[in-house]
Amino acid sequence: MITLRKGTTATIYFTAREKATIANPRFLFIFTPRNGGPAVKINVANTSTSSRYDSASIVVNNLFTTNITGLYSYIIRQKAGGDTSTTETGAILESGYLNLLPATDFEPTQYTNQSNEFVIYAGQ
Repeated sequence: MITLRKGTTATIYFTAREKATIANPRFLFIFTPRNGGPAVKINVANTSTSSRYDSASIVVNNLFTTNITGLYSYIIRQKAGGDTSTTETGAILESGYLNLLPATDFEPTQYTNQSNEFVIYAGQ
């Protein structure tokens, strides 16, 4: 599972190159919200120097500015080395889930100036 937080630049790690049939492919990520809504697409190049995994750096707000936080499913498609388009072509190499977190965690309101004494009326 990929976890991203709004307001950050994140490096995502994946293993799509092992199933690629194109030399030095680009990768098209298609993130689909689980509650419906439009898909978010990004075409990235592998920046990893390791042969064990692939990685790419993304600016989360550039992709998910108006999108709601929560769970997304994603697929990764292979694209030819020079193809930077977001058209949904190419073989599917990997699928999974993305958890999009808000920029700041939710913190409930705390009330400190309230009385915790209860008044009970007899017989009522």
